[in-house]
Amino acid sequence: MALNVMRVQNLRKTRVSDGATRRPGDTSTATGEERDAAQSTPVSDDGTGSKPIVGNSVLDGLGKERNSTPLRKPINVATWNVRSMSEGKVEIVEKKMIAKDIQILGVSELWWLGQGLFRTDGGNMVIYSGMESGKKRKGVGFIVEKSITKSVIGYNPVNERVMTLRLQGNPINISVMQVYAPTTDAPSEIIEFYEMIQGTLDSIPKRDLLIVLGD
Repeated sequence: MALNVMRVQNLRKTRVSDGATRRPGDTSTATGEERDAAQSTPVSDDGTGSKPIVGNSVLDGLGKERNSTPLRKPINVATWNVRSMSEGKVEIVEKKMIAKDIQILGVSELWWLGQGLFRTDGGNMVIYSGMESGKKRKGVGFIVEKSITKSVIGYNPVNERVMTLRLQGNPINISVMQVYAPTTDAPSEIIEFYEMIQGTLDSIPKRDLLIVLGD
């Protein structure tokens, strides 16, 4: 699937309350070998070691947002079904983001297990949510360009099909949802999927600029 790119600019001024999103904590710089390990190892949230870690703090007020840097210029947002993020492919995707001037990329079918967050060698932030165990399939995530990572308020790795990212904008905050839908030959799974989508949408602050991406 080709990259689908859209341009986003904040439209109005408002103050919003926070949803239950996870806040990025300390991040580690991942080498190619560590990124490869992230594809096959569920990630713990104890914050130790050099593996990608999961942020686990719930935002509790606008005071937390002041630690972020608000976006003050338009950004390009895109989605891409990468059909596996094997070793070395992260760098290829990063180069494509540079070529297309993309600041936030929602990704489907990473085929990584577990959930985590890490910095690439280029300084970009990678946040992902995959299956807990089993065959490497599905998986969603975001790659956030390094110049705007300070604008990230938090994220919510719902499961291997749905993930949200929230950024502090100026004058309005931005919530981005990346989804990977099931095929039509699984009707029961489709019903559960849309119920999950609706529940996730309901949890997003109503005054945020909402962008839904995916496949």
